[in-house]
Amino acid sequence: MSRIDPVVLLVLLVFTVPILVQLRTVAFYLGFEPTVTQSIILGLAVIVVIVGWAYWPARWLPSEPEGCE
Repeated sequence: MSRIDPVVLLVLLVFTVPILVQLRTVAFYLGFEPTVTQSIILGLAVIVVIVGWAYWPARWLPSEPEGCE
């Protein structure tokens, strides 16, 4: 079972794309020149982390108290 609803995960991933584009713009402004390949690798890494977090087994999370459903 996932930690968050799949629809919320989709919205989070959609909002990740413009943030990554803006981070690339800031990098250019600061004098760094990331290539397209580096940007794609960074974007894929961020997406993998988000999806991995969303579907990581929740057995290490603290359990909910009784009656909180």
